[in-house]
Amino acid sequence: MRRSLGMDQNVAAMVMYLLSLAFSFVPGLVFFLLEKENKFVRFHSMQSLIMNAALIIVCILTFWTFVVPIIAGLAVLVYTIILCVKSYQNEMYKVPLVGKFADNWS
Repeated sequence: MRRSLGMDQNVAAMVMYLLSLAFSFVPGLVFFLLEKENKFVRFHSMQSLIMNAALIIVCILTFWTFVVPIIAGLAVLVYTIILCVKSYQNEMYKVPLVGKFADNWS
């Protein structure tokens, strides 16, 4: 297992996802900028960054509704929990649509 930012790569990715639950896209951006070599952590950071940025955009575009932002937020919450587990198991799980972009950009 490779080390990243002083932690095992799976722990670094999981911590980043857990922090993203509280701080939106910021942990993904910080981990992406700090990690220069570890593809695993960079991929998961970019995936979190894209997912949370998309959530913010959806919420801004649908601010007048009540249901759409809640559904989008719940979807991101569910995927974040899944991604915490998958990243801890050292899996490069790709969220549909988002994962492809994250893989290309990381």
